[in-house]
Amino acid sequence: MVTEHETMMEMVLPLLVTDVMQKLEDLGEHPEEDFTERLRVALLKIVPQYPKIQQDIWNPQKKEELVEKVCNVIEL
Repeated sequence: MVTEHETMMEMVLPLLVTDVMQKLEDLGEHPEEDFTERLRVALLKIVPQYPKIQQDIWNPQKKEELVEKVCNVIEL
């Protein structure tokens, strides 16, 4: 059974994947081929903290905050 958080994560993942990858590369990290799966795991940790994530993703400041948080929790 898919949870509400998993559904939200899948909805915002396409809108964050490029920004998160670029930020990690800027930080000197090198995302591997399983990056999308690792991003899913990280997003599942972040999504519960943002009940309005589907709206927040369109606010440039909040999106940057989301990208920062994901970069801090993703395990590469």
